[in-house]
Amino acid sequence: MPAKARLESKLSKQTQLFGHKVKEGPKKKAGKGKNSDEAAKFTAKDFTVLVKNVSSGLAEAKHEQDYPVVRTFFSAACRWLETPTAEANPVIGDAILKIIKSVFPPAAKPPYDDYITEYSLNCLSQAVEDGRLEKDVVGEQMISCLFDILRTGDCSTARRLQILSTLIQLLTKSNKNKALINADAFLPRLKALAALMRQAGDVESQISIMQILFRLLPKSSAGRVNFAHALGLPERLAEICGDHFHEDVRSFLKLINSGNDGLSKCPVFYKVREIHCLITGHLAPTKLKIPEGLDTFWLDFDVDGISTEVADPDEGETISLHISYEKLSDWRIEEEPGGYKLFLALKEPVIIAGPDGSQQDDPPTTNKLTVLIEDDPAASAIDESVGRILKGRDVVCFDLFALPRAQLTALY
Repeated sequence: MPAKARLESKLSKQTQLFGHKVKEGPKKKAGKGKNSDEAAKFTAKDFTVLVKNVSSGLAEAKHEQDYPVVRTFFSAACRWLETPTAEANPVIGDAILKIIKSVFPPAAKPPYDDYITEYSLNCLSQAVEDGRLEKDVVGEQMISCLFDILRTGDCSTARRLQILSTLIQLLTKSNKNKALINADAFLPRLKALAALMRQAGDVESQISIMQILFRLLPKSSAGRVNFAHALGLPERLAEICGDHFHEDVRSFLKLINSGNDGLSKCPVFYKVREIHCLITGHLAPTKLKIPEGLDTFWLDFDVDGISTEVADPDEGETISLHISYEKLSDWRIEEEPGGYKLFLALKEPVIIAGPDGSQQDDPPTTNKLTVLIEDDPAASAIDESVGRILKGRDVVCFDLFALPRAQLTALY
């Protein structure tokens, strides 16, 4: 019998108890199905036996890279944790947590699997967020595993960001998890994280790492300086303040990235005064707003594209815009009083909306942006830097420098 059939057979009892098939989609609270009385009677022993039986099928599915089976298990695990029985018996959460841990190194045999990490972290983060798994318990079991995956460098950028987000979640308001990471035995992993910040090819990863390090900073000034020295980082780390976190972190990252040229090494970034875009179907450009919690825009030139954060023009939600270099068709930089104007035209439009707006039948999109970059020492050679970044990656980009202004205006 194939792994998928075996695992679904072992999940059949759970399926019957909840009165619906185990699948992805909106979560249904326990006890709402037609067999809610039976589900309420499902004992802790029943759960632990079920989890134990399922684990062997999950291991085989992982080996065979049968992702629908793996996704089915983690979807079921999230629903098990919602039951009153699971809430009253921590042993059930412990059993599920052990299975989640089993798909990570060092318990999991190579090769590393990015997709399975995604499914397991989704389950883990949701359970912690909803309070179904204790943050301190999860930290004790998982923090070392997550750091070790980052240290190996096997994961994709998207998965790295997900792991960093999970670590931030586990450290927030958890003194026990902070103490675990600040222990002397954990120092090699922290040094590896600091090294990853220097090597990361995207600013978002760097800022996420800084969020982790900021949560671990000692309270005293001397302790902060010693912490920076231990990790081989500039003493400026000790000066980062929570009230001005984003501005302080960008200032710190300028030191870390000072040797980056945007080509042989990334990322580089610039402070932005305004961003305008021409929304499809509109005649006049729209001035985008700064996201809540930020003091300014930033334009990041990462390894694989250009990134920035803006506010949804309608809802106000924070939107992360990422434009791969391959999607750029036209570009131009002009110097103007107080800064520089960067014109970007895209081969394909990007959605200018938050999660809700993106699901509309006709979400707002744009394929033309104008970015007003502030004049500071970092931007003094921006025309040369941007040209080097784009041309150095063999981007098929129509160089507009030679175009007359009348033609340029017509394009934008």
